[in-house]
Amino acid sequence: MAIYNGIVFGTIEGLFLGLLPLITGMKKNQPGLAIGGFFGCIIVGAVGGLILGIPCAALFWWLIKKAENKSKDFKD
Repeated sequence: MAIYNGIVFGTIEGLFLGLLPLITGMKKNQPGLAIGGFFGCIIVGAVGGLILGIPCAALFWWLIKKAENKSKDFKD
């Protein structure tokens, strides 16, 4: 029973953590990374909770910021 509780709470944590890359990616016109980061955080959160969910959200946030900087370079 404890495993199921961990999966449920981890999924909820991943859902909230996934909002960071989702919102950032949609604002920065990176919908692929935004949606990928959102679902990635949900899956990783279910498996590892906050221990893996926070690095996953940070990774996708960084990828979105990096992609935004590259698109700015091409516009100049």
